Amino acid sequence: MLVLSFATNLVLNVILTIIHVIAITLTLFRLYYRTVTQRLWWDDLVAFLAVLGDFVYMSALWFAYAGSDSVLQTHMSLVSRYWLVVMLFLLVVWMTRISLALAIARIFPPGELTRAFAIGMAILSTSLCLVIIIQTSVVCSKQLSPKSNLRAVCTWPDSLRILVIVSNIVSDILLVATPLYKLWRVRLPRNQRRLILGGFTASAVTTSVTVACAVFQLAPSNWEPARSNLQGKLSYAESGISLIACNLLVVVTYFYMVFRRGEDLDLPDNSSETCESRPTTMIQSHSSTIPSTHLSLTQITDLDAHTTFADTAYLDSPLTLSRSTEHPASYTRTR
Repeated sequence: MLVLSFATNLVLNVILTIIHVIAITLTLFRLYYRTVTQRLWWDDLVAFLAVLGDFVYMSALWFAYAGSDSVLQTHMSLVSRYWLVVMLFLLVVWMTRISLALAIARIFPPGELTRAFAIGMAILSTSLCLVIIIQTSVVCSKQLSPKSNLRAVCTWPDSLRILVIVSNIVSDILLVATPLYKLWRVRLPRNQRRLILGGFTASAVTTSVTVACAVFQLAPSNWEPARSNLQGKLSYAESGISLIACNLLVVVTYFYMVFRRGEDLDLPDNSSETCESRPTTMIQSHSSTIPSTHLSLTQITDLDAHTTFADTAYLDSPLTLSRSTEHPASYTRTR
């Protein structure tokens, strides 16, 4: 039998609270930055819903420290707290995956195959979230009745555990592999490639936490009560890290713009520009910065007003225009 001491629990709760405070702060910054730049989209809306749930979810971490005579320690409160914590955990984790999938989709223009695939991943994540919530509700509604369970704890069957583990790992792998595969084939500047890949690779950290949660879910029963306690701690870590990874790409984009003196890494939402066309666009924008030349002509008499086609071609030639920037010339027709 394994038991976590009071001091260990307190230290872990403080660390988890710090993680969630960082996640909430990054999400609020993301919403502010997207609002100021007028780039709010569906991924930001889902992130907003996730941060609302995470704020309540983080607060529930400290409900256990209420006194024994508190209303929070009654059986009905314990059952309600279990439902609140489990449902908020599932919603926060899966909403971060949905937001990340939509963030991948907005990089690519409409009609791009990767955009459609990313939107499909968001729909898949929504479906898996609903299936897991329904399965959990069916299983735990029987175990958490006052007559059958006085501990206010729901034990998941192996079928539900396997469903959660497989769904988490598959969705995380898709979120990491899809942008890596696509961006690896696109010609981008090295700095932008590293930043974008670094932002998406952050979701791989979520996968490692998911695997750790899976280990404790399949751990032997003689690890109790530390097993259930550590499962709860890892769930808080998974949700907090998932929310951080969900906002990391926006934060990296902002700091890239700051340190690169205004060079924006993000594309406007209404842009029809593809990633493959960026090098050409950069060349065109460079050519548009060439200062325009002004040609000064002297007044021509009525007798010389009938110029030939050769004279006109000579005046329109690039060589003549470039020379006129240094010494404005007076052109008259020679006979």
